[in-house]
Amino acid sequence: MGVEYDWDITDRPHTKLKLRIYQEYVNAWLKIFSRQDWCKEVYIIDCFAGRGTYDESGIKDSVPGSPLIAINSSIELFKDPKLKKDFKINCIFIEKDEELLNHLKKLIESKTLDITKIHCELILGDFNSEIDSVLKSIGNTPALFLIDPTGIRDVKKESLIKIVNKRGAKDIFLNYMQTGVERISGLLLKYLSEQIAIPEPHKKTIQHLYDYFPPGIEEQLGKDESEILRFFADEILKKNKSEKENERLEVIKFPMPYPQKSDILYYLLFASRKAVAVNIVRDIFSKHLLNKDDSGQMSLFPKKQLKDIHRGFDV
Repeated sequence: MGVEYDWDITDRPHTKLKLRIYQEYVNAWLKIFSRQDWCKEVYIIDCFAGRGTYDESGIKDSVPGSPLIAINSSIELFKDPKLKKDFKINCIFIEKDEELLNHLKKLIESKTLDITKIHCELILGDFNSEIDSVLKSIGNTPALFLIDPTGIRDVKKESLIKIVNKRGAKDIFLNYMQTGVERISGLLLKYLSEQIAIPEPHKKTIQHLYDYFPPGIEEQLGKDESEILRFFADEILKKNKSEKENERLEVIKFPMPYPQKSDILYYLLFASRKAVAVNIVRDIFSKHLLNKDDSGQMSLFPKKQLKDIHRGFDV
């Protein structure tokens, strides 16, 4: 891991919110594909799976993390007696820390799973090294990717592009670490403006920024964060190989603020080529932006207000 990770989320409302958003979409995503006659199976790929749970208020493992959200949602789906018999859900969890992966493995083993319907594969390794084999095994089967690293250097540009260029349906949740980009951009701007050589300890960090944004990062320095984010989306998430407009990914964002601050900690990005998927996530984002609970009456809001809110998520 890039940094030692704290698994206690008692004072991290942004993490709790991210998990709620992810859970709501996983539920919707699974229902959509399970009702398609042509779809026999789907994949959920958690690229930085972690240990599977979080601690809260002194209670260990009390909050399901993203891997358990995927599994729990899958279990609930198969409780529907109307669900077609031949549908299958494949969950792939990638984690490079063996201790964390073993913790996750024990949690999964404690679940009662019908392995003919819910198949879990745990991969010990680095996301950037494993993504090629994962994508090869998936092929053009519909897939949902969660890319939620602990540090900006944990995800290489080429790894993201490989996912963007995956054949077939794919939806992507990505943690865009605004503070990390700001910090590295600030360092680069300082050295360029002062016309001094970049110190050795900072060379690798700044090179990571160049890897993501060549060419043109110098022109972005000092600009508004939304412009840099748009530049990132245009350079990577919207640049797939297809020349067809309907194959391009649409990207929207949700701002995750610091606790008790107005600054943005990171953006939760969602990318999909399907308008129905993007609209579902827009509604989920809207609900949480307005602090509505699961029964929030979004229909009570004027259409123009909803359109303005939805437009604010665009990248």
